[in-house]
Order: sequence, then C-alpha cells, then structure tokens
Amino acid sequence: MIVVLVISILAMVAVPAWQYARQRTQARACEANRTKMNDAKAQWMAATGAVPADEPTMADLVPTYIKEIPRCPRNGTYTIGNGNTRVSCSVHGQ
Repeated sequence: MIVVLVISILAMVAVPAWQYARQRTQARACEANRTKMNDAKAQWMAATGAVPADEPTMADLVPTYIKEIPRCPRNGTYTIGNGNTRVSCSVHGQ
C-alpha cells in the first residue's frame, strides 16, 4: 500500500512537469521554424529585389532558401506574410 501511495505522489508531481516541458519544447521548435522562415524570406527579398509589400509563397522559399517545408510540432499552420510582417503560427503566434 505504501509503495502504491509513494508512486502515486511521484506521478502527481512528475506528469505536470513533463507536460510543461513538452509544451515548452514544442513552442521553442516552432519559434526556430519561424525564425528560419523569416531569414529565408529576407534572403528571397534580397535575391529577387522584392519590395516589402511583396509576399513570397512557400514554393518561392523551398528548396532554394529552406531545405524542406517546416512543420509546427502542434500542427499549426504558418502564415508567411509580406516583407513588413513576421511569419506567424496559428498555434504559437509570432
């Protein structure tokens, strides 16, 4: 009985900490993806002579400026936007 009680208490403490760590890791991975896409968008603008109002498509960026299409760890969708905006995620924001 005591062993079950101790294991239950440990699980009550460990599971929320694990969930928080997982969510934080996913948010950081999404942030890294958005940074990569912002950098690729800036390179595309410089290479093509685009003005800030121009908006690249994913086909413009992949595979020339990014190796593959980034995926949000929580299945969010990325909005590239024009040269004046930063890439945003439907789950994690900007």
